[in-house]
Amino acid sequence: MLSDALIYGNHNITDKCDPTDLCKLVIPKWSPILLILPKAVVVTWKETLETWGHFGVLVYGSNMSTEKREFVLSHCREGHSEIMLVPHSLLEKKEHVSKIKSVSWTLLVIDEYHKMKNHDTNIYAAVVDLKEATNSPIIGLTGT
Repeated sequence: MLSDALIYGNHNITDKCDPTDLCKLVIPKWSPILLILPKAVVVTWKETLETWGHFGVLVYGSNMSTEKREFVLSHCREGHSEIMLVPHSLLEKKEHVSKIKSVSWTLLVIDEYHKMKNHDTNIYAAVVDLKEATNSPIIGLTGT
């Protein structure tokens, strides 16, 4: 054991616990993370997250059938995937925004956040709509 006591949330597991005690913890239901990024880097982000992370990553893309996009959303809603990637361009269409905001996102992460400076764009309006609908904090990533 790495420490004298292991604490997970409100659960205290004493220093002489059986590792199987971890399986008895009631882990609270969580909500996934929405990562909004340029279409050109979706594959790179997906591969990097899958290579270096220990979580499920799905893409909600424009080249997918309606059924496949609904599958991706339902997997996120039900907790089968922790991160959903969506290209900025899909937020231009209100029908996609309404479907995406049907998930209770824990966090919105926006790559190329400097593009949100223009408050007159559909993408900006979509992000505001998502934030208001899900009450999620936003983390903006930018290199400029």
